[in-house]
Amino acid sequence: MLRKEINKLGWNKKYFKVLVGANEAKRDKPSKYPLLLALNKISLKPNKNIWYVGDNDIDVEFAKKNNCSSIFIENKMFKKKDLKQMPDLILKKIESLELYIK
Repeated sequence: MLRKEINKLGWNKKYFKVLVGANEAKRDKPSKYPLLLALNKISLKPNKNIWYVGDNDIDVEFAKKNNCSSIFIENKMFKKKDLKQMPDLILKKIESLELYIK
């Protein structure tokens, strides 16, 4: 699903060096393995310059726990009011992310 959405937006080669989706790492989130897998592919360590983009509360929690900037995309199931922690950035739709990465 992740790659399909990114390809649909035309962002696959334009903005991302690596993508890691569900079932690609040793364990899925909230485990740190998906993040470590992605960062290992580009020889980086977790830091605030790494943006972790997600669409639910677990994603925000995960980003904060792993010292990354959290970007939350609102959707039909999860809204700002549903979050236990405040992300660094909240967007109404994923297309808005492009405004911040140009």
